[in-house]
Amino acid sequence: MSKQAGQKKKSSGHFIMLDKWLIDSTAWKSLDPSERATYLEFKRRYYGTNNGELALSVRTVADEIHVGKSTASRCIQTLLERGFIELVKASSFHNKVRMAAEYRLTECFCNKTNKPASKAFMKWTKENPRSHLKDSTVPPQVQTSQIRPRKGVHSPMSGTEREVLAS
Repeated sequence: MSKQAGQKKKSSGHFIMLDKWLIDSTAWKSLDPSERATYLEFKRRYYGTNNGELALSVRTVADEIHVGKSTASRCIQTLLERGFIELVKASSFHNKVRMAAEYRLTECFCNKTNKPASKAFMKWTKENPRSHLKDSTVPPQVQTSQIRPRKGVHSPMSGTEREVLAS
């Protein structure tokens, strides 16, 4: 039977839309299949008004995409590093209550923090993988010559006592 004029097509259910500009990005092309599947799990949990409240644990990702927990953890970390997702609230285990970490998709407006879509993954490049991060500065490292042991500290490796150098 054909659709008669004026009738609307019924929706077949929920779907996940990936924009062409996202799929064509350098960051997306650099993802392996398990990392892409992990992104789809985040996107599957997004329904338009809950960005910033996407709770997804490593165990859940591992179960959903049929990989080990270490692979699931690596996939989430890669998505964070490439700028596809951002951590809004860290996970915790307090008073016997487990709380999964909450994330936001950077391609969409964040409903929790009211931040606009940053699309940080669009700035990611293979040559400069941390280019999408705002504060990519590394704290200055202390030279080993500046580290001085405390006076009278016993060194278990040498069995001797080291003295403090005067400043």
